[in-house]
This record gives sequence, structure tokens and C-alpha cells, in this order.
Amino acid sequence: MMILQNSIKSRKVSPPVGFSVRGIVAMAGGSTTVAERCGITLQAVRKWSHSIPEEHARTVAIAAGLPLAIVRPDQVQEGADA
Repeated sequence: MMILQNSIKSRKVSPPVGFSVRGIVAMAGGSTTVAERCGITLQAVRKWSHSIPEEHARTVAIAAGLPLAIVRPDQVQEGADA
């Protein structure tokens, strides 16, 4: 776990290899489920190509069962629990 945390801190922009936006959305139940949970349209979710918007990151992280540090590493402060 420490290795993963160190790699996240050093990059601060991209999630670790293997966690694409599409993959995270799929883990959260798919585009339709994510759209419903976030209160937005399916089309809006499908426009997420490089990152999950800041205002929806926590909702998606919870739905996917992932720490926020994976979904949006740039939103996690150093030393804070995700």
C-alpha cells in the first residue's frame, strides 16, 4: 500500500496504471448508474475522457469502492486518509 501511495503522490495528475476513467465508471456500476448517482445526464458522464470531474469524484469513488486517491489523486492532501 505504501508503494501505491508514494506513486500517487509523485504523479498528482494521473491515477495509477490500470485505472482509466472508463474502468472506474464500470467499477461504479456503469455510465447510467454513475449519471443517476451524480444527478447528471448519461451524455455528461460519457464526456469524461481524461478525468472524473472534481465535483463528482467522491460520489464515484464511493460507488466504485475505491479510495479518492485512485479516482482523483490531485484532490487528496499529503498525509490525509483517502
